[in-house]
Amino acid sequence: MKKSLITLLIICLFVPTILLGQTNTHISGIIRNVSGNGVADVNVYVSRVEQKYSVFASCLSGTDGSFTLSFKAPVDSICINVSGLNITPTSVICDNKSQNRDIIVDEKAQEIDEVVVRAPKIYSKGDTISYYVASFQSKNDISIGQVLRRLPGITVSDAGQISYKGQPIKNFYIEGLDLMKGRYGIATNNIDPNSISTIEVLENHQDIKALKDLKPEERASINLKLKSGVKGVFNLIATLGGGYVDKLLWDNELITTYFQRNSQLLATYKGNNSGTDLESELRSHTDYDYSRTSTISDIAMPATPGINKRYYYFNQSHSATYNQVFRVGKNGELGINAAYLNDRDERSNQSVTTTLLPDGSKNVVDESFNGILHRNIANGNITYMQNTERNYIKEQLKFDWLSTDGYSNIYAGEDIIQENNVENYRLHNLFHLTSRTGSDKGVEFLSKINLEKKPHSLSVAPNLFPDVIMSEQMFQSAERRNISTENRLDFLSAIVWGNLQIHPTIFFDYSHNGLTSYLDTYKNDLRLTSINTGIGIIANYRIKRFYADLYVTGNYRYFNLNNKDTYIDTDKHRFVVEPHLTLKYDIDGTNELRFNSSLSHSNPAIENLYDQYILTSYRQLSVYENNELYQSQVQNYTLSYDYKNIVSMLFFGIDVSWTHNRPDVLYGSYYDGIPERITSIKTNETMDVFSAKLRASKGFDWKRLKIGAECGYGYYDSPILLQNEIVRYNGNSLNAKLDISLTPFQWLSFSYNGSYSQSQTRMKTGEDMPLLRTISNNALLEFYFPYDITLGASASHYYNNLNNDDGSFLLGEANIKYKFKKDSFDWFSFNEQLVKEHLHGTRKAIAIDPSYISKSGKKIPWLGYFWSGCAGEYKRGLEIMGIGVIDVDNHECMTLGSVQSPDTKTLNNIDKTLVDWYAGYLINRKEQIQRISNIVVADAFFSKSTFVTPMCDNGYNVISRFRNDAVLFYPTTAKHTGKKGRPKLYDGTIDFSSLDISRCTEHKVDKGKLYGLKAWSKAMRRMISLAVWYPEENSTDKWQLYFSTDQNQSAIDVLEYYRTRFQLEFCFRDSKQYAGITDCQSTDFRKLSFHFNASLTAINLAKAACKRIGIPYSISSCKSVIHNAYMLERFICVFGIQPDTTLIDKIFKELILFTARAA
Repeated sequence: MKKSLITLLIICLFVPTILLGQTNTHISGIIRNVSGNGVADVNVYVSRVEQKYSVFASCLSGTDGSFTLSFKAPVDSICINVSGLNITPTSVICDNKSQNRDIIVDEKAQEIDEVVVRAPKIYSKGDTISYYVASFQSKNDISIGQVLRRLPGITVSDAGQISYKGQPIKNFYIEGLDLMKGRYGIATNNIDPNSISTIEVLENHQDIKALKDLKPEERASINLKLKSGVKGVFNLIATLGGGYVDKLLWDNELITTYFQRNSQLLATYKGNNSGTDLESELRSHTDYDYSRTSTISDIAMPATPGINKRYYYFNQSHSATYNQVFRVGKNGELGINAAYLNDRDERSNQSVTTTLLPDGSKNVVDESFNGILHRNIANGNITYMQNTERNYIKEQLKFDWLSTDGYSNIYAGEDIIQENNVENYRLHNLFHLTSRTGSDKGVEFLSKINLEKKPHSLSVAPNLFPDVIMSEQMFQSAERRNISTENRLDFLSAIVWGNLQIHPTIFFDYSHNGLTSYLDTYKNDLRLTSINTGIGIIANYRIKRFYADLYVTGNYRYFNLNNKDTYIDTDKHRFVVEPHLTLKYDIDGTNELRFNSSLSHSNPAIENLYDQYILTSYRQLSVYENNELYQSQVQNYTLSYDYKNIVSMLFFGIDVSWTHNRPDVLYGSYYDGIPERITSIKTNETMDVFSAKLRASKGFDWKRLKIGAECGYGYYDSPILLQNEIVRYNGNSLNAKLDISLTPFQWLSFSYNGSYSQSQTRMKTGEDMPLLRTISNNALLEFYFPYDITLGASASHYYNNLNNDDGSFLLGEANIKYKFKKDSFDWFSFNEQLVKEHLHGTRKAIAIDPSYISKSGKKIPWLGYFWSGCAGEYKRGLEIMGIGVIDVDNHECMTLGSVQSPDTKTLNNIDKTLVDWYAGYLINRKEQIQRISNIVVADAFFSKSTFVTPMCDNGYNVISRFRNDAVLFYPTTAKHTGKKGRPKLYDGTIDFSSLDISRCTEHKVDKGKLYGLKAWSKAMRRMISLAVWYPEENSTDKWQLYFSTDQNQSAIDVLEYYRTRFQLEFCFRDSKQYAGITDCQSTDFRKLSFHFNASLTAINLAKAACKRIGIPYSISSCKSVIHNAYMLERFICVFGIQPDTTLIDKIFKELILFTARAA
């Protein structure tokens, strides 16, 4: 004990000194142009003077041109390099010492060829790493969990637990809300990846706002960012699967999701008998969500082989989950989670278990199993949380229920039948309160209460222990109970001394455990009460990139064992000191070192304290003669190194750990053929475990390739109690894993994962156990065909040398999938074809304009108050945004389609404005729209930076109109002199009543005067092409301002594009007067959308018909043509005329078009 404490204290004293001795150079400053202004978003990096490719650190300059670099370089002089697209590369040589240095660069205009710009797959901003889902998604992915497995730096275990840099994540958020409360497997297995835009990894994320900068968080969290079109939309996904092998197989799913700003919903139903495991996604991955009781007497079921579960899992399973969270006020959350599983598992196997005994002989047990296990599992919780910068409150009430009925038939020389029943009831309450009383002061209180009861029974026939149990059949009943509470009070930063913060803490833990068992004449009735209380000191020390945390507790522990049968009380008191040390050194933002060490003591468990026989399995009888209140001491040391490079998508890590355990009691087995008895003995032996693991993952832009690898080595030296003798064993193990995912073509994806493991155990006084090897290889190919048909082929290879026979076998599987889609008419594609056929001008643009639709009714979706241009006021009804193609050369317009505008409530729920929503819709449709034109013409309502900026960032140019009082600036014409001082960037605000004609280009127009110039828009923070039109030729009292974000567009083009936009208004007019766009009586969202688009398309078809027959378009002309054609047909039919249509074709056309041409 003393030796361990001294070791930890030495580490505490010397490791910080070593790390701090490696001093960093810190250089900061501002990148300025010759005018003295900061230059944003340029690359700044430090390198060797002679070798600029040898980079020590790099960064991007901020919006004001500022930069900060921190690095360690073993040189006397360094070179600071600055480069960017619009500046001349600049290098400055200086001494390798911390300093402030501003760097002057020359700006230059650079013309570049047309390039294809791709968004990075991964990008980092502060402590947040964002992965673009589309860059890692495969065409056949049905859940976001499949995408998570392809992300570099992230691993997902077979149980569904997500880890980042080798550590399990702390929280799993969806748009910042903790919907799942630890059971995030439900979300990862059921959320459609097409609904997710980015996956964020939140490093060093402190989820409790009141603890920010007071308590650092080691583990990362994950946040899913939804696509804008998903928010506020109710989704229902149904999957039906069926097949036949030896019986009818089925696999059904029903998934409901609804995500909006203030609430989220995820509900599922799943059922199958095809080998899909439903329990794994219901598991909780939180630290405290575990049972405090164990099943002492359990049924022996067939062991699971080391292959994919779907190959041996003969099940009949049903599961249902309901998860919902609401925002309460600005910072509150109320969450409800519930889950239920009904599972029937039938399996069989044959196994041979060989145990090497101390005398060199072997105990061999040959068993054949046939078993059925039927389980019912239910759990749920209600959680309320309030999270502000000053206060944090969390109250969570959880319940768990488990019911298991098992039956197993075993042949081990004779037939053995066993049955069992397990019931478990658990109620758990968590209360967490944090109050921040100052910038570095506060109080934190955490309390957990657990109530649990687990009655269970096991019956076995025939009796394998006739010398102990007299009856022919063995029946064991047992019940475990637990009442416990854990409480901790922390005084945050009670002492602050420079970079050192000290937090005193008080804790009190109480646990009362009960065990009652009956086996023939053997009875146990025990009560174990334990108290753990004391004080602790948490010391945090942070300086620049180094962080140290030392947590030392002084524990008083009291144990009382009460045997109700013998009326014997046993008490024990202990005082122990338990230190925990964490050191973290962030070398340069890319490389990181972590060290953890701890000294702890395990408490006695009631499961090891009974002195009367308990039948723990069909062939295992247990009793503990050394049932004193012993404890063991455990020391643990872990050293980790992590490397990450976001740009190259490379993540690499090494973990080395050593555990030293000093138990007071050893527990072991005594074999006598099939029967086995559990024994115990007091000991002074120690055990050691060493492990090392190397992990790496790398993403590539080429073919979406991702390679992940892991290699581990383990060694242990441990005592084992066997046949009442203490025998020391040591062994080593080696394992390696490799996974590859690749999409070489759009129609093909490939994935592979394989593993290799070997282990060997040696008895120090006997012979070595044979070397055991296991190899697993799994490969999957998926081919994608038109019409949503997918062909999949998988192969799995397994090998082991557990017996003398060939342990290698190959499993193959092929499947074909067809995704049923609800038929829907693509109005955009249909109207796009009409546009190509009938609009022949060279200058085309996309015109957008909202239009009011009169509508009423409580069940109408997105009913609200919208602007009516005719009424000149806001009116209750619907609004649609029309998207049309204007032909500027011929002054024509055809609509592509329309979309309904959300109401105010919906927009608030998704945290967007109407302008944001319009921009998002056009951006989502950009691939189809930009095939026609990348110019969008809109009225003055859209001349906002929130619309223009995202549109320009996505390849659009916007033409619109400013208000007459818009603040615009002349660009400066002065040349840079290089002298000190800050020259004017602009020559002043443009006064449109007295326009500087020398800066403008005049254009000839039919009425008034038109001037064009380049101007700077402060509101949009960009240079624009401005068109200033004065309606009266000899007056400048009135003017109108039009603009284009394309600086090279002339003022006359800007004006003509904008004026042609009004043709879209005529489409709305005709559709309202003649095509019945306002007459739909449906309340269904999809039917309304179909009606609106059909009405606008009818106008397009009328225009196309007029063009085809060669008459000017008007609705009256169309009506005349149709009327004349009908009348001619009636005359011919009534009078029995059989005309020669070839000879009189010209006469027919003249008669049909008579009225239309006259009009």
